[in-house]
Amino acid sequence: MKKLSKKLDQHVIDALTSVCEKAKIDIDGFEWVTHTANFDNFPNSLNITCVFNTRVSLANARTNGQLTTLVDDIDKHLSKLGIVLKSPSKQIHFDTEQANPKERLL
Repeated sequence: MKKLSKKLDQHVIDALTSVCEKAKIDIDGFEWVTHTANFDNFPNSLNITCVFNTRVSLANARTNGQLTTLVDDIDKHLSKLGIVLKSPSKQIHFDTEQANPKERLL
């Protein structure tokens, strides 16, 4: 990984960690967040996955509008760093620890 890529990745990690810590307090069943990126095509290749403990917790967060808030928080934190997601709704995904890899919930 190139030096600039490492620096960008660390900025993403810092922003997502901040969002994650807040979400763990504010959103019932929220567990963690992870990301992948191809830094040759950054930020278009940035994909973020927010993980909930159960399908029920994820469904409740969706019903309560908390997923929208989570997307907005991620987008806001990244924007502060100059990282603009072209399509947050397509680059931020939701999953559960219960789901198998073929059951990704969007």
